This record gives sequence, structure tokens and C-alpha cells, in this order.
Amino acid sequence: MRVKGWGVVLSVCLLGWMGCEPASDAPSPGAQAAEEMLVEEPGERDQEEALMAPTPEVEGPAGELAAKVYEAHGGPRWPQVKELGFRFVVKAGEEERFAATHDWKVWDGEDRVQWTDNEGQAWDVTVDLASREASEATLDGTPVEGEPLKAAGEAAYQRWVNDAYWLLMPIKVFDPGVSLEYGGEVGEEGQRRQVLELSFEGVGLTPGDRYEVQVDPQTGEVRAWTMHLQGDRPPSTVLWGGYEELGPLRLPLERTWEGGERQIVFDTLRVQ
Repeated sequence: MRVKGWGVVLSVCLLGWMGCEPASDAPSPGAQAAEEMLVEEPGERDQEEALMAPTPEVEGPAGELAAKVYEAHGGPRWPQVKELGFRFVVKAGEEERFAATHDWKVWDGEDRVQWTDNEGQAWDVTVDLASREASEATLDGTPVEGEPLKAAGEAAYQRWVNDAYWLLMPIKVFDPGVSLEYGGEVGEEGQRRQVLELSFEGVGLTPGDRYEVQVDPQTGEVRAWTMHLQGDRPPSTVLWGGYEELGPLRLPLERTWEGGERQIVFDTLRVQ
């Protein structure tokens, strides 16, 4: 079942141990959200009610489960998010292996990304998410221009693709090019979870990736996903937890690989 959603296209990306392996497209609401802002200036409550994204209507069990996930994580209220700041952190036990800081101006379609690459070089890049072009960038504090600036923009865009999707996947289930299938139930009696299968039709950098998302049937919250990545790698199951209220959103801030110490966490979150 292929579905169409709202927003300009964000992207999916899967994580290598120290970096980013882009996967497929998910939506960037920036420019379109700005275009859909009200012309008039209503009261605060009226404005919040107007800045809502209706849950898409998709028939069948996959569509019903996707709607439950979308609504449980604040999907209809996503247009209210003007700015989103967060730090994407990869850990092995208590050791921090990688971190990238994002200052995402959602309505402007721009992200400032700061990270240190595998060679120990510190990047600070402001990228336009529609064009993938950097407006400015520094490497170890020194401004870059020309081809290095172009490469910096693409690198920052791919970081945003990866990191934002890990954080926001539950409200991206109706994005353009996403195909939904119902995968039945898994788990023991009393802890049964419904499975929502996500695949991608001709979008993104690795459209062959596929996800089996395990959903709490009572709350619509994501408890885990199994990643089938493009290529010959075996699937990995990652547990999702640490739910928090973040302005109009409700999101889990911890991702832990089943049976290991590898983990992704999100901290220093800021939602406006």
C-alpha cells in the first residue's frame, strides 16, 4: 500500500557505527509549512488549531495502525514546530562515540549542523534543506569556500537526513513514497505488538531498505524496529524507549540495539 502525506521531502538514513549511511526520503516540512502559515493573525488557540496536519485516511489494517502511530507521537501537531534543536549521540555503553548537534529552523527549511568527523575535524555547517547547499561553513574554525563548501553542504544534509529520521520516524509514516503493510503480531501473550512494515518506492539514497516497526496496540507507541538494510547485512532489531513530551510532540529519546551496548540517544532537546 503506497501512501502520500504532507510536507516537502526529509529523508531516511541508517547509521553506520561512526557515521551515516543515507537510506531513503522522509519529509522536510520547512518550506511548505511556511507557505501554509496563516495570512491573518488569529489568537493563540485559533492559531494552534489552524496549524494542524489532518491524519491521512488510508484504508486497511496498515493504514489504521500507521494513523495510530502518527497521532500518538504528535503528527497532527507537527506544523506547530517552528524550531527543533537536538543532539544525536551514538554510545557504546557509557562511552560517547559520536555526536552531532542540530539547530533546525523548521519553517525556514534550514539546519545548522555541528559534528566531528572520523578524522577528528570539526565541522559547523548551515545548510538549506531544499537545495542541499551550505550558506556558510567552517572546518576547525576556518571558513571554507568553493568546492569544499559544496561538499560541506551535502555532508550536513546527509547528517540531517539520518539524525532527524531516527528522531521523527513515527510522524513520517505517511510521507510520499512510503509503502505500508500490516505485518501481524509478535511477542508473548500479554505483551503482543502489532507490526507496521515500511518500505520505499523509488525515493531516497538507499530505497531498498525496509523496516518492521513494532507498535504497542494500546498506545500507538513504537517499542522496536527491525532494520533490513540494502545490501547483504543481516537485520538488526533496535529497542525504542524513554518517551518524553516535547512541546506538541511525544517522542522516544533512546534507541538500544537488542543484545548489545550500542545505543543512540537524543539530548539537549529544544522545541519552539
